[in-house]
Amino acid sequence: MRAQNGELCTAIRMLVVKDSMVLIHLAATSVLQEACVMFGKVIISPAVHREVVEKGIERSRPDAYVVKKIEDSKHIGVVTVVHRKLMTELAKYGLKGGELESVALYFQEKADLIASNDDKVRGLQLILNLNLISSPEIVLVMARGKVISKEKARESLLQLKRIGWFSPSVIDLIVEEVRKID
Repeated sequence: MRAQNGELCTAIRMLVVKDSMVLIHLAATSVLQEACVMFGKVIISPAVHREVVEKGIERSRPDAYVVKKIEDSKHIGVVTVVHRKLMTELAKYGLKGGELESVALYFQEKADLIASNDDKVRGLQLILNLNLISSPEIVLVMARGKVISKEKARESLLQLKRIGWFSPSVIDLIVEEVRKID
């Protein structure tokens, strides 16, 4: 992979489980493919695939077509959760749907990271000992690693701010961190 300035970038060799909102947000900010390639191996659960791709295509959502294209290029894999007992245990924390399957998949596959913007998942980070990353943090990591330019990172973060999912002050802090990158 090449950075915006033409320099070769090394992918971070990690197994990352992404949930629905991370896929949607990174697709909306036009950095999903770079984020998937950067981590090395990205997987999603069937429930996330249904939520984002199948239902998204039914509703003609642009992000659904982006995710489908990246799946087709093998930068996102769909992996089934086979440990039903684990899902039953995690459901006791109030998780359901794609978030439930994402957290179960994180444990089942012994993933390095779980990428989630979900408040419930984020609230369980310490309880479940999740190595968690959000969409704005992914954009920051990409900018620091020169996977995307500082300008592209700033644009992506401002798009996330317009989407309104994150606190504007959090986005502003991360934009400032991007500004400080050499």
